[in-house]
Formats: sequence, structure tokens, C-alpha cells
Amino acid sequence: MSSKNVDDLPEDIVSYILSLMPTKFAVQTSIISKRWRYRWMFVTNLDFDDIHHFQGQTSTFSNSVNHVIKSCKSSQIQLFRLHFSEWSLPNSCVSYWIDEAVRLNVCELDLYASLVIMPLSFFSSKTLTKLILHEAHGRVFDLDWRFPCQVYLPCLITLDIIFLAAPIADAFKLIRGCPALENLSLKVLSNNKERKYIFNLPTLKRLEIVWASWEYPIDIIVLGVPNLEYLDLNGEKCSTFVMEEMSSLVEASVSFFTLSNLSLFSCKTLTKLSLHDGSNGPLLVFPCQFTFPCVNTLDINLSMTPLANAIDLIHNCPNA
Repeated sequence: MSSKNVDDLPEDIVSYILSLMPTKFAVQTSIISKRWRYRWMFVTNLDFDDIHHFQGQTSTFSNSVNHVIKSCKSSQIQLFRLHFSEWSLPNSCVSYWIDEAVRLNVCELDLYASLVIMPLSFFSSKTLTKLILHEAHGRVFDLDWRFPCQVYLPCLITLDIIFLAAPIADAFKLIRGCPALENLSLKVLSNNKERKYIFNLPTLKRLEIVWASWEYPIDIIVLGVPNLEYLDLNGEKCSTFVMEEMSSLVEASVSFFTLSNLSLFSCKTLTKLSLHDGSNGPLLVFPCQFTFPCVNTLDINLSMTPLANAIDLIHNCPNA
């Protein structure tokens, strides 16, 4: 395609193409010609990545992000992606950028940083549909939520978060403020002393939980998730796991080191089941009678579970 053909493309098509590339490359197209000088300002994705930059370029990176955000002319930002490895970046900068993204009616936030202070505007965003807070390169960042009295994210559908030092109660306060939540991935790395966790999420369809806290065991986890279709559990030291109303569950993967009671065995709708134990003891104490009539895919790795239990499991999946 010649440069003339590219110049003749409709502005919405040009904006779409520029939005597919990292923002720094979109900005660089401004040197092509006078007509291209301001086209990048109408991108719908803002994608900033400082992972591969060296320390000392923090101010350059910050100035670039500030310039782009202030120059953005789009009425709504589909994606605001911020990945940086610099630890010296001021918290106020990140908070300001997120605040500006909310002002631009952002739909998706994708963040990887060492410390994030969420602005108050975030907790009442009416357009946010997806929030991802990353763990990358073995480094986990922490959050200073500074929760307002009320959290209400009415359009949030997907939530993927990690809690390192923040109280787990903060995670539940955030989750409860998402009435339309369908996909939840929660990784807890902190040593919280709470012993009972209750999830009542009637809209949830997909749930992934990783509990990596060794110091304090979990007595019970209760799930009220009547529309859940996919479940992935991974962690240590949970004695009882109770699921209520599992009529929609079709796929489950469980990898708990110590789990003596799992009400999953009463679920009759499962079609795919994966069970893995750990080195600290048996994964499951199987009930006397159970069956998975619809399971057609079975993946088991029960090295610490009695062989007889594993054989019973296979026999009770007649279609696997």
C-alpha cells in the first residue's frame, strides 16, 4: 500500500491502527507529514512500557506519559496499560495517570508497578470493565488502596488482583463493590489472620484463587456462586471448602496441599476435572459415595493421596 493510500484512510481506521501499537510508536508517526502530526492524539489505547529501560530514564518516561495523556483527544480510552520496572517513580505520578485515565472514561486498566496508590476517582468509575494488577519477573507490587467509605464499580466484569501486604478485607471490600463481576482472579501472598472467607457472588462465572500464605491456616472458605462455570483453586492449609449452588459448574481444577473436605464431590454438572495434591499431606478425604456422571476429561496427580482413593475417583467418572 502506498503512502498516498494510507493518507486517504478514514480517520477512525487510522486511529484504530495506531491504537494497536505501543503508544511511543504511535507518537512517532507524527513525523511522517503535517497531516500525521496530530493523528496519534486520537488513539483509543494508551500503552506505556518501561520494563526494558534502565534506571535514570525515569524523568523521561514520566514526561512522555504526561505529554501523551494531556494531549489525548479521544472521548473514551479502551485500554490504559502501564508497565514499568523503575522503583523510584513517584507514587503521585502513577496515581495522577490513573486519575486521568478515569477522566478519559477508561474501560480497561492493566498495571504493573512497585507501589500503586489508587486515586479516589478509581473507586467510583462508571466505565471500568476490566482491572489487572500484575506480578511480573518475580516481583510483586503492593497497593495502598486508601479506601473511601464506598466502592462502586458498576461495570467491572473482570478483576485480576494480587494482595501482598494489604489486609485481605480490602480485597473483599473491592470485590463487593463490583455488582456485575463475572471473572475473578485473586492471589493472596500476605499472612492475614482471617480464618474464614465467604464469597457471595451471584454473577460470577469464572473464579481463580491462589492462597500462598504459609503462616496462618484457613479454616473454611465458603463460595456462594450459583452461576460459576469455571473454578481453579491453588494454595495451602485449607481444612474445609464449601460450595453452595453449583448447578452451573462445568470445569474445576484443584491444587491444595491440605484439603480435607471439598463439597465439589456433590457437583453433578462437571465435564472437566483436575486434581493435584502437594507434599504436605493428602489432598482429599473422599466421601463414601460420589459420582461425576458428566466428567469426560479427568486429570489427576495424587502422589500423596491413597491409591485406593485415586482408583475410586477414576471408577466414579464413568465417561472419562
